[in-house]
Amino acid sequence: QHQQYLRKDIRMNVLFTMNQKSIVTEVQFILKQHLELEQMRYPFYCIGKHESFLFDSLKIMQELSFDAQLQIASFHPRDMSHLMLLYPHHFQHSQFITSSRDLHGGNFMFQMANNSHVEYAYAKVLLQSENFIPFDVIQTQLAQKNDFGAYPLMFALWKQSSLDAIKLFIPKSPEQAHLVWNSFDRLKMSCIGYGVRNEKVDMSSMLRLLRDNIQDEHKWQNFIETPDAN
Repeated sequence: QHQQYLRKDIRMNVLFTMNQKSIVTEVQFILKQHLELEQMRYPFYCIGKHESFLFDSLKIMQELSFDAQLQIASFHPRDMSHLMLLYPHHFQHSQFITSSRDLHGGNFMFQMANNSHVEYAYAKVLLQSENFIPFDVIQTQLAQKNDFGAYPLMFALWKQSSLDAIKLFIPKSPEQAHLVWNSFDRLKMSCIGYGVRNEKVDMSSMLRLLRDNIQDEHKWQNFIETPDAN
């Protein structure tokens, strides 16, 4: 006999918080109900009958604060675009953006730079249109170090998947940009050390970006000859 299945796939980002520390994970519900066999053989999949399960989940998400939704989104393109579309003005007053710190003291810009889910298309609008996060907040955070003395640009060089995305984390002030490009963190890692770890960007293009911004030959040689703490 021909067998028919009803399938539903629900994915949710779930935020766990304990002792003022948080972690976001993705939970996937695969709901399958065999239409010709007894439902008791698939006790979990019987949830598929209850349409209210999905609607209740969506309602819970909508009732969360913007900051909670932003944290749960964890920079996934679909979720970030959703928030940008529905709550554009909330970014300007978000306490999570202005005050949050990761486990190593990294601010929101650092957390974004350190996340490989970021896509250039939405990140450019979020960081450069001035319709979302205020310009002065972005520039202030780009100039702030985390507990290990690293700037957001350093981790962008390591984690972002394109040169265009990396460039979003370069401070606009020439003086501040020069300082960041020519700094060591506390582990003696330079921007060169972070950049050559990136496996998603062509190495020749990465080295060209680094060379264009670290023009002092003496500093360049110092950076490539200095071993990091590891």
